[in-house]
Amino acid sequence: MTSNGGTVDSARTALPSALADGATYFNLHSSAFPAGEVRAFLVPESSAALLALAAAPLLLRRRIR
Repeated sequence: MTSNGGTVDSARTALPSALADGATYFNLHSSAFPAGEVRAFLVPESSAALLALAAAPLLLRRRIR
């Protein structure tokens, strides 16, 4: 957010193009980890890939039984 004007609106406007460019970095801070607790680059995924990830536990569960 700070690199895009420091406002939620400016960050929201920049998000779609930053996602497409692979330039979106997520850093979640907490009082326990002030430098960042969860850090990751965000990348767009196709709906097919997301569906496969969501269905994987169901398919694995069926095979284990």
